[in-house]
Amino acid sequence: MNGLPARKMSEDAQNANPSIGIERKKHYNVRENNGSWNGGKTHDNRGRSLTLNKNHPRATHEGYVFDHILICEKVLGRFLKKETPIHHVDCNPSNNQNTNLVLCDSHSYHGLLHRRLRALIACGHKDWEKCRECKKYDAPENLSRFDKKSFIHKNCNNIRMTKWREKHPEYWKKFYRKEGD
Repeated sequence: MNGLPARKMSEDAQNANPSIGIERKKHYNVRENNGSWNGGKTHDNRGRSLTLNKNHPRATHEGYVFDHILICEKVLGRFLKKETPIHHVDCNPSNNQNTNLVLCDSHSYHGLLHRRLRALIACGHKDWEKCRECKKYDAPENLSRFDKKSFIHKNCNNIRMTKWREKHPEYWKKFYRKEGD
């Protein structure tokens, strides 16, 4: 065409180029034909096991579903809602026995289970709360609510406010002026 001699493409180059009318080589090393295939089972970086199930509503973009979800759904006989958390009683994400799984109504209830478990392990009382300042557990009647999620001892709060006043004297003086100033 342009005066240059025609070059013959290698077979590999032809197979790699889809624009040429030659059929591409098929991949024979996927899934069951791959030496590393383990029946559609895998684990994530947190130790949770997954099973390949591409048609499941809670499948990942790769088509895997967490085993604890599949086990709970099998017991219930229906799919779980996406927002339904599942609690592992022993906090071991790879232990998916029926007796180790608890379906939670909400994420706040799931968080409550973990908070109570931490308190039980730390001080032996599941109902005690942790002071946000001194980090010690105490009975709720000895603590005040600091914000939506945390509690504080009255003494710890006084110490915290004293430190804050020392650090921000200009702000404190605006609101608490002595008479005659």
